[in-house]
Amino acid sequence: MDVIYRTLPNLKTENQDIISVNYKLSNLHHWMNHEGEFKKYLQSLLDGANTNILAINALIELYNGVLAESRDRKCGLIEGISKMYDVLPDESKEKICHDLIGKRKFFEDAYRLIMDTFKDAAGGKEDAVQE
Repeated sequence: MDVIYRTLPNLKTENQDIISVNYKLSNLHHWMNHEGEFKKYLQSLLDGANTNILAINALIELYNGVLAESRDRKCGLIEGISKMYDVLPDESKEKICHDLIGKRKFFEDAYRLIMDTFKDAAGGKEDAVQE
């Protein structure tokens, strides 16, 4: 035990903190005197880390897949609306256009929001955009 007490202060500060928070001195003493059990414990930590890494990768893949599916679904919806509009009679198309023009404020606000988002994404760099 005395050797452990003398060695701990010589470790990096972050390693001292990890060991002092997570391990009892009796466990450290036991492992330092039983190399086989110490190796088994280290292997169990590695196995746990590998399991966590696999879980992280699986969750990232799921997240990316959900984003891709969501984008595909939105594009499919837009294409469906476009096809539906194309088959409407001219008077219905005209009515839709008048209704959209009636919502001018909404579209102006949406345009400004989209342009502000692009400006933020570009780091505040603006092209000469005339409104």
